[in-house]
Amino acid sequence: MRRYGFQLGLLLLFLAGLVAGYIAWGDLLTFEVVRKHRDALQLCVERHYLFSIALFSLVLISTAFLVPGALVLSILSGFLFGVVRAVILVDVVMTIGAALAFLSSRYFLGNSIQKRFGSQLAAFNREMEKHGPNYLFVLRIVPALPFFLVNYMAGLTRMSLGKFVSATSIGILPGAFVYSYAGQQMATIRTVEEILSPRIVTAFLALSFFAILPVIIRHWRHFRSSR
Repeated sequence: MRRYGFQLGLLLLFLAGLVAGYIAWGDLLTFEVVRKHRDALQLCVERHYLFSIALFSLVLISTAFLVPGALVLSILSGFLFGVVRAVILVDVVMTIGAALAFLSSRYFLGNSIQKRFGSQLAAFNREMEKHGPNYLFVLRIVPALPFFLVNYMAGLTRMSLGKFVSATSIGILPGAFVYSYAGQQMATIRTVEEILSPRIVTAFLALSFFAILPVIIRHWRHFRSSR
């Protein structure tokens, strides 16, 4: 009984932190706001470099849980820190944040769901064990679902933390490079949509296709052999 009370307390504290983060940062992490204050932000980085990296990392980690703005922060990172440092920072920090959200989801809900519905989820679990990283990689490149939602959903599966971290880290890289590179031209970019040119979108789709192709081939072979 005490154990469940402790878990409930942790869950409530966790949810309160998410709501607080959303209230604190949600309205500020828009491209318009960041672009408007880019000079002040750059001056802050020049005067307080290490503090700026620490604060930036903290805000970026919060986007892995609930707070929106990961894309905007990726653009801002290129403007503030330069492309190479920005790509490394965004990839490392977002992967850490995603891993924390993944573990929290698994601890609070994932383990309980698997224990209660393990037999019904057997086929799904086998599919995720074989192809989970492929699906995750695609969702990182083409954000069909919010970043934080993918973290939580993955935590409900039996995907290992190692596979989750590796697929997330690799999947973040293409977007991190494109958005941080665009951040260097923040003064001339008025909307986020200007960054996603047809060529960039095509490249993202091509990467996603090659990531999911082994899954398609394997299922096609299984389908033909079962006929």
